[in-house]
Amino acid sequence: MSFSRKVSVSRRNLLAAAAIVVGTGVTGGSVSAQVAGGSPAKPAGPGGPSTLVPFDGERSRRRPKCFLRGTLIMTPVGERPIETFAAGDLVVTRTGAVEPIKWIGRRSIGFDASGQWSALAMPIKIARSAFGHQLPHTDLYVSPSHSVYADGVLVPAGDLVNGLTIVPAVPAGTTSLDYFHIELAAHDVILAANLPVETLDVRADTPQAFDNAADRPMVAVADHTSYAPIVCLVGRRSAINSRLRSALAPWIDRRLPFDRVRDHVEERAIALRAAA
Repeated sequence: MSFSRKVSVSRRNLLAAAAIVVGTGVTGGSVSAQVAGGSPAKPAGPGGPSTLVPFDGERSRRRPKCFLRGTLIMTPVGERPIETFAAGDLVVTRTGAVEPIKWIGRRSIGFDASGQWSALAMPIKIARSAFGHQLPHTDLYVSPSHSVYADGVLVPAGDLVNGLTIVPAVPAGTTSLDYFHIELAAHDVILAANLPVETLDVRADTPQAFDNAADRPMVAVADHTSYAPIVCLVGRRSAINSRLRSALAPWIDRRLPFDRVRDHVEERAIALRAAA
């Protein structure tokens, strides 16, 4: 890495840390929700453009992890929208194994009393190729606490918001957030629009939060352990320290796994914007 590149990386992360301190960054302050086209989200109900408090660590991670309606999930015979699945249908995991679905959790969320989307319900849009070429192959919408598998770890999408390729967003024309999740025999990673993402984790997730929780069978879980370590931010100080580690990385690399994933996605986002 050239000296000028090192300085650029360091400066970017120092500015991001400063923005978090004063509450204007994508972590630690408020950000505007975006529709798929990139303009402020204007709900059909009363009220103005939606705003929300971004991912807030432990509180958000207790929220259900879900895919938004329309998410394409890989099966042995190709992709299918998440809303078309039922218990017993087969999905393909990231290792190529074929597993039957034990249960599909469903929940629908409308506007709150002020005509806004709830901050913790607002989906996170992962833009096409945000993690690499065709990863995902189309824009993907998941709940903030839903983790993506990258570099051997699971990272909640809400912690990776960068204002470029990963943003709080709703597809244009959305009037109800219809969320779905897939439970397999064990916590696993499947392909959503070609991006490796987690299935329901019965240790940490709350099946009771789904509208159809009463229909969930008593599933015998073969493995109660997480598929991979979950790495994330917990509060503003955690976010600032992460940025400072990344600012020093060109000279002294003490980054943690989360920092490396976040830096990769962010640097790719900057490169995609420059190439556009």
